[in-house]
Amino acid sequence: MKDGFLSKLFDTNKILVNSYHNYCVDDTLSEMIKGYSSDGVIEALEIPGYSFGIGVQWHPELITDDENSNKIFNRFVDAAEEYSYKKRKKTR
Repeated sequence: MKDGFLSKLFDTNKILVNSYHNYCVDDTLSEMIKGYSSDGVIEALEIPGYSFGIGVQWHPELITDDENSNKIFNRFVDAAEEYSYKKRKKTR
């Protein structure tokens, strides 16, 4: 993992993922790319300007016995709750 949200979340630059490469990101801005698989496929992206603007090419919710997968899935749930709270607060 390159520097960014995911690198800080995982506190490592290599993690285990369950990749299925039937579909993949072919090209994007290089500064958005945060991780590759060993075969060179883009596995992780971060979109600048968003508190949780990430995209991953694996299913962390399916690797329930992996600490890093749990971190990303739990952070996703936290981000959804934060977004929902802010949205409800604005409508009051």
